[in-house]
Amino acid sequence: MQDIDKALPRTTFEAWLRAVVGAQAPATWETNDCGEQTGNPAADRGRDFPLCAEVHVGLSGSRQLSLSLLVGSMSRGLTVGPPAFHHGNISPTRGSETIAIQKLADVTKLIEP
Repeated sequence: MQDIDKALPRTTFEAWLRAVVGAQAPATWETNDCGEQTGNPAADRGRDFPLCAEVHVGLSGSRQLSLSLLVGSMSRGLTVGPPAFHHGNISPTRGSETIAIQKLADVTKLIEP
């Protein structure tokens, strides 16, 4: 984790995530374009989109934590070396605003109900 955020302990991403959200929290993984495609074929043509590994974790109160790690690009494939934090958020319960995550070290305090 220190390769991604120096403020975090020296451990794997999975171990850190489970320590933060709990071993039983439901998690799903996907790869995607880090949210970069516009949906306009003319604007997106020829672009090399980033490649993110994204995890979605169910939290208490029907909230969801989403974290995206940049792991390469669509054209060049996986990057050699550690991933980089790209973006994250906590989707709210009804009537609340989405919370943007600026750095992984903030996740622990932001997920508190």
